[in-house]
Amino acid sequence: MISLDKLHGVLRQEYPGASDEQIEQAAREVLNRLQEEISEIDGEEIAREIADATPLQDMKRFEEADMYGVMILSQRDEHACLSCLKHDGEQYTIKERRENPPLPHDGCENEECRCTMLPIPDRETYLDSLGEKPDLSNLPQFSDD
Repeated sequence: MISLDKLHGVLRQEYPGASDEQIEQAAREVLNRLQEEISEIDGEEIAREIADATPLQDMKRFEEADMYGVMILSQRDEHACLSCLKHDGEQYTIKERRENPPLPHDGCENEECRCTMLPIPDRETYLDSLGEKPDLSNLPQFSDD
């Protein structure tokens, strides 16, 4: 966080010939501008943009970052549905699922699928972990009822 004292110090270094009054006035102007800028940031709008990120957008970002694949991770809690637990640990190459992201799962019982995609950086990592599924034995047992 920027304090007025720190700002004074920076301004004194940048403008060594300025008077104390000039430094004080410049510091207050900088702080006022920062407060105006910060007050224009709409936290709810930012949260909506983050929430609106779709699995397709995620896949495109992973592809742009030159990721090789993705692993599906469920939340592994009491709210995870059977479909999400079934897909937990599954892996796909980016090329394989480019236009058909693996999320949300068919049959997901949550209002919005809570699973995430973990990017896999390269083919070697993908092949090393292919077929290995997380140990879900410690989770509560759910019935299909």
